[in-house]
Amino acid sequence: MALAVNAHAQPTHYVSLYADPAHSVKYAHDTAPGVLTVYVVHEAQPIIPNVSVATSLDFRVSQSSGFTGVWLEESTTHLFLGSSPTGIRFAYGGCLQLPTRVLEIHYSVFGTSDECSYLEVVGHPDEICGSDAICAFDCEFEYHVPIGGRLVINPNAECSPLPVALTTWGKIKSLYR
Repeated sequence: MALAVNAHAQPTHYVSLYADPAHSVKYAHDTAPGVLTVYVVHEAQPIIPNVSVATSLDFRVSQSSGFTGVWLEESTTHLFLGSSPTGIRFAYGGCLQLPTRVLEIHYSVFGTSDECSYLEVVGHPDEICGSDAICAFDCEFEYHVPIGGRLVINPNAECSPLPVALTTWGKIKSLYR
């Protein structure tokens, strides 16, 4: 099977982790025993109707050594194979406009995670898009390698939960023209 490489201008795909159902908070606090719910969202920027779309997504969620939470369960409305800690594949059952929530993961936390520990979206270990790559297919069966997100646990001044993207000086200067 040959994979089509997407060479024309397309939105960049992201797989983001959020601590709230509104998908706006990219950090969480583990200060007392309880359950932490993490929301996994497949996104694209810019959002272009009928272009910011996908049919499938493959990834796994790794955790830093400082995160002491224990994976409990996960839930989704999509067809899937696997689990988020070991590698999960989603088939959306059609062409979905992004963004779309793909998964809710529940962790038991104990109030013992280190500052600046994290959960992070990384490549599926058995990936068809390349070694350790996150993989998404759009509705024309062209593949994309989404950028994986990070949820910072117990953030402090040294670890910012604000999103950062690669750019060029030309793009930065154009913001001030």
